[in-house]
Amino acid sequence: MSEVATAVVEKTPNSASFAPTGHTPKAAIIRLDRLSKHYTEAGQTQLVLDELNQEFYEGEFVCLLGKSGSGKSTLLNL
Repeated sequence: MSEVATAVVEKTPNSASFAPTGHTPKAAIIRLDRLSKHYTEAGQTQLVLDELNQEFYEGEFVCLLGKSGSGKSTLLNL
C-alpha cells in the first residue's frame, strides 16, 4: 500500500464509532476466513490472495486499495 493510502487508513476511525447510540451491531453479511487464491501459468504458481480474513457488514462502504496485480479484481470476482 502506498504511504498516502496507509496514512488515510490509519487515520480513519473505526466504523463502530459511527453507530448511533443504542444501535445493535449487525451480523457480517460476507465473511472471508483464510481465503487464498493462486494462478498457475506455464508451470509457475502465483499466489494473489494469501489467507485473507475480513468481515463486511450491511450498509458499510468498503474501498480496496493496492498496487496493480495485488489481487483487488480477483477478490471482487470470487
